[in-house]
Amino acid sequence: MSKRHRLDLGEDYPSGKKRAGTDGKDRERDRDREDRSKDRDRERDRGDREREREKEKEKELRASTNAMLISAGLPPLKASHSAHSTHSAHSTHSTHSAHSTHTGHAGHTSLPQCINPFTNLPHTPRYYDILKKRLQLPVWEYKDRFTDILVRHQSFVLVGETGSGKTTQIPQWCVEYMRSLPGPKRGVACTQPRRVAAMSVAQRVADEMDVMLGQEVGYSIRFEDCSSAKTILKYMTDGMLLREAMNDPLLERYGVIILDETSLTIDGVVFVIDPGFAKQK
Repeated sequence: MSKRHRLDLGEDYPSGKKRAGTDGKDRERDRDREDRSKDRDRERDRGDREREREKEKEKELRASTNAMLISAGLPPLKASHSAHSTHSAHSTHSTHSAHSTHTGHAGHTSLPQCINPFTNLPHTPRYYDILKKRLQLPVWEYKDRFTDILVRHQSFVLVGETGSGKTTQIPQWCVEYMRSLPGPKRGVACTQPRRVAAMSVAQRVADEMDVMLGQEVGYSIRFEDCSSAKTILKYMTDGMLLREAMNDPLLERYGVIILDETSLTIDGVVFVIDPGFAKQK
């Protein structure tokens, strides 16, 4: 083989190697592009499946909650128009206002929004969680009967087992009744024999009504008054009710007064309340 042929062979070899390397890089680039496209498709499919599961959970949760509400004589929940119109936004954004959506809270499924009559804001997800437990209390079986007795009688005695929900649920029913009456809205007072009980029960009921303690729901104990002009349900010790009766013998600011734990209540409280109700009548 001549020198020229050997030279030509030597020049062709590196150029062929270079072309082979370029083709390999192109194939790797195409393969990476296909992998990224497949990853996007899988992520999109996963998101669609999650949204479908959330929709099914929402339907089941709405159905079960409405069933409990209807059995308790309460109106069923209805989905707000804003909840439907912003559904796509909820599926793509992870953080929202606590009052505008429920999907921003971990572990909660979107719920139909119902307006809190005390705050004029949508109920929080915690309200619905607590409501499910409230509706399982034994006292709820007698709500209609209690309301009928409240309308027909000026005073009566209730007896129930410990833990049945007397202290937390009955005062709220009284608030509902007072709000349904025409004219100026008067509040509800519920006495507790102990300071700690008045404070803890008031906090619990405030959570159940989805309001801030000290606003619509408050308490009054010696040296501490956690209430405001907006308070419509107040828990207090017997002594604080006596003190209010000294300034307002007819207790006209209250439409209903509940003496809880009467076995521990001092006789003077009954003596003060009965004349007041007799004069009001």
